[in-house]
Amino acid sequence: MEKYFTRLLVVLPFVFFSIATAKSFQDQDYIFEWYTDSEGLPQNSIKDIFFDVHGYLWLSTENGVSRFDGSRFKNFDNTNIPGSTSNRMRFFYGSSSLDSIFISNSHNQTFLIHDRVVQHITSFDSFDNRAKSIIAENRFKFGNISNDNHFIGRRKSAILQQTGNKYYLIEIDKISEYNGRHETPCIYHYPLEHRDQAFMYNDQLYILTGENKLVLCSEGNCLTLYKIGPGKTPIVYTNDISNQVFLYSQDTHNLFYAEQLSDSLITKHILSDFNLQKEAIKSIYFDANNDILYLGSSAQGLCIVKKRYFRNISTGYGNNDDVEYAVSKLNDSVILTGSGALIKDGQLTGHHKQMAWANKYFICPDRNMNLWMKRGSVLYRFKKEDSYNTYNQWLFDSHITALYLDKDQKLWISTCSETDRSSDLFYLNVLSDVREPLKKERFPFKITCLEKQSDATLLLGTEMGLYRYYPEKENAEVEKIECAGTANIREIQTIGDGTWITTYNKGYFLYHDNEITSFPLDHNSALSTSHTVIDDKNGFLWITTNKGLFQVSRQSIDQYVKNKKTIPYYHFYDKSCGFTSNEFNGGGKPNSAMLPNGDLYLPSLAGLVYFNSRNIKPILPGNHLYIDELEIDNQSFRVRDTFNIKQDFKRITFYTSSPHYGNQANNQVEVKLEANGAKEQNWTLLGRDMAISYTNLNPGEYIFTARKKSGFNSGYTYKQFIFYIPFPFYQAYWFKISAGLFLLLLIHLGVRLRLQYIKNKNVLLSDKINEHTQQLNDTITALRKTENNLGKQNESQKKLIATLTHDIKNPLGYIAYVSHEAYRQFDGKDRIMKDHLKSIYTSSHQLSELITNLLDYTKIYDNSANNKPRVFNIHLLAEQKIALFRNLAESQRTKIINAIPPFMNIILNKEFISIIIHNLIDNAIKNTSNGIITIGCMVLDQHIIISVRDSGKGMPPEVLNYYRSYQSNIDDEMYKKKYKGMGIKIISELLAIMQGTLEIDSQPGKGTHIRLVFHKDVYSDFS
Repeated sequence: MEKYFTRLLVVLPFVFFSIATAKSFQDQDYIFEWYTDSEGLPQNSIKDIFFDVHGYLWLSTENGVSRFDGSRFKNFDNTNIPGSTSNRMRFFYGSSSLDSIFISNSHNQTFLIHDRVVQHITSFDSFDNRAKSIIAENRFKFGNISNDNHFIGRRKSAILQQTGNKYYLIEIDKISEYNGRHETPCIYHYPLEHRDQAFMYNDQLYILTGENKLVLCSEGNCLTLYKIGPGKTPIVYTNDISNQVFLYSQDTHNLFYAEQLSDSLITKHILSDFNLQKEAIKSIYFDANNDILYLGSSAQGLCIVKKRYFRNISTGYGNNDDVEYAVSKLNDSVILTGSGALIKDGQLTGHHKQMAWANKYFICPDRNMNLWMKRGSVLYRFKKEDSYNTYNQWLFDSHITALYLDKDQKLWISTCSETDRSSDLFYLNVLSDVREPLKKERFPFKITCLEKQSDATLLLGTEMGLYRYYPEKENAEVEKIECAGTANIREIQTIGDGTWITTYNKGYFLYHDNEITSFPLDHNSALSTSHTVIDDKNGFLWITTNKGLFQVSRQSIDQYVKNKKTIPYYHFYDKSCGFTSNEFNGGGKPNSAMLPNGDLYLPSLAGLVYFNSRNIKPILPGNHLYIDELEIDNQSFRVRDTFNIKQDFKRITFYTSSPHYGNQANNQVEVKLEANGAKEQNWTLLGRDMAISYTNLNPGEYIFTARKKSGFNSGYTYKQFIFYIPFPFYQAYWFKISAGLFLLLLIHLGVRLRLQYIKNKNVLLSDKINEHTQQLNDTITALRKTENNLGKQNESQKKLIATLTHDIKNPLGYIAYVSHEAYRQFDGKDRIMKDHLKSIYTSSHQLSELITNLLDYTKIYDNSANNKPRVFNIHLLAEQKIALFRNLAESQRTKIINAIPPFMNIILNKEFISIIIHNLIDNAIKNTSNGIITIGCMVLDQHIIISVRDSGKGMPPEVLNYYRSYQSNIDDEMYKKKYKGMGIKIISELLAIMQGTLEIDSQPGKGTHIRLVFHKDVYSDFS
């Protein structure tokens, strides 16, 4: 104990001396965030706060208990705590590490905070029951000392609990210490005065008296450790659940945090110049890992105090704005901006106003610390020797777009023509006597930045991508680095053995060993337009953009370069961290400046942003990820590992949660929903409400997965939830099996019924067959009778034909012969008689030929054996027919000419052709007088064409059209009866049998030309 007291006495004087002498840095050192009922608090009177093991901040208010995750408040009151009758809550007590915190309300109901929710309980452990009985017996007020920050005075008493069910009962004139069996091993006879403050720390009871004495109560003794110096007694604030003690100076308004160092008690200054009493602060919690202070006010809600790591420096003066681009280090403590502003120790100390002539984009200090800058098409050199008050200048023909000074002190200058966007490249050795820039090369693109990669290689950043140029070769070469595509290059900067490239809208790249690595962007794609990459020599890279500042671990960058799989974690900073504008500037050279002490200066639209990267403690999203709640059709459910959902729901919403008290852009949660067995789905980024809804989900098992990055060099934190949507009864397995069995039974019954039906049908069919067989036999018998009758009729027809041949044809032939002889031998002068004889001869001859023709036509159908094609001489056949009609033709003074070659043989049906030619000659003679009839035949293009041409009277148009279409209407009996002539009709029917066609050309008064066309292929098959 002596050693402990000695160390404590050494530490405490320094503590309280610091309290008296601390200065105010509130505006510069801290960022204050206030949360009230406007931001979601149930009420603005906060009595107590604590953090649970899950990382949530809990607040006790006059209108329920609230859980805060850094962004949203989830409130618990009598609307969502079954059994609660009052929302006026008191103080927290219990064990945070065991996730068991109790709180009571004004109706003395007790509630348990466990597993992130609040529930009403009706029974307690033995300690709570015993504590209540002691309070009831002694009429003590149960709670966390009192509402007045642990002031213990007359007629006030309280219970302070140690760990393991040990506690102190503090009364007016004594303090009783109880063990776990509720025995009193020690009683401290110590009368408490009005301003005395008792508090617990590490299971030790301390009293800070109104006389500024610190008293330790231990092992039955109350020992004064030290008397604090003059001034008001500091106010003690405790957070018993978190075992935290705070000392607040009423004189200087500074707040200190007590810590245990070995066996000594020390304090840490955590807040300056903040009046806790004026702001009605009643409860405090300090996150030592992240340097975040949480203050609960009984009037103004919750205040979160963070250290301000970033500061802004306004560089404008007069009518000049604060916009900065280039920034360069003049020495180890002074920074110069492109506008000429001088910065030292984070303060603006002056301006080189003559440098305002330049355009802020380029500052190139050479080895003699002369500064090379440009404006428009003018290059300036400001001289170190006269404190940059004088300068030299060089005028170029075109606008200067880039300046770059390499390690050999060679200044490279690119200019650009506004007409064709081509660039000229110049160089100037700034240490030589040559004072005029030398032109090196012209390029068909605009150069935006330059960087020397090696002694022989110059990288050219352009609006169309990245190029490699070899200026030292005799024939200087330039080649495009295709991996960079057509990106508009913003900056090229070599850091170590790699070259970093930033672009407009294409992100940032690393060029190393002739390979380019393109890095993934942040969730909001702010890195697509990156300005510069800075290595802080502390294991991190910093990247400025138009939408804020990013910090990334160099280790994770190197890992991604190797495997392209592990996506780096980007830690994001914006205006909420202390700088004025999120829009940083790029395009300058250099685009950042870092001093040896770690101070880093960055140009922006609002002056310079500076910070010390070594001091920054980023608030990482390292807390657990939870699927906090499930909402189905506006009904909320706690999420368990698995969950069955009714199949008739319309919408399901998942609410995720992950406590994070830094920038919420760094706490990005992605989710995906996958059906069991389905293909992998893409991740979806959640919005600020960290919720997502689904509709129209099919029955089955689903896996809902959430993930987030936990910080630098770490992978993802995952959380899964499995739920099942039951199938409708008609899709359930039992129903499918039952339906299958039932279907099989129906099939079986159907088959049996079908078989029985078929048997019955077979019987009926057999009867019908027998009946039809009998009918068929009767029909056959009738047909045989008919056949016999037809045979008899055929015989009768043959006899009739024979009779006609004998009894009609022969007499007609004789009459024709006699009349012809009489006509030929008539030598009388009676002309009329001679004409009559001629008429008798002609008529009898025609009648004889008609009968012959009809007999031949009849024989065709009677004897089909003679109807086959064969080879015959068509010329001889025509001669035979002409001989029959020669006398008749001469009587008509008509000449018949056989124009068929004498030895022409064809393959056709001779009988059919004979009938056809006979009819054609007969028709021609009937219609020709004093004319010529020509019979022809030829073979043309695989066709046999037989023609009969006369110079007779021709056909009327309606008759011609009738006979032309007769063949296509040969089956139409009504059509066939339209005209009574038989010759053409017989010809058409025979042609139909022979598969020939009839072509007729005729004009009234000019004769008729009839052609019979037969295809040779038909008759080659016929033969």
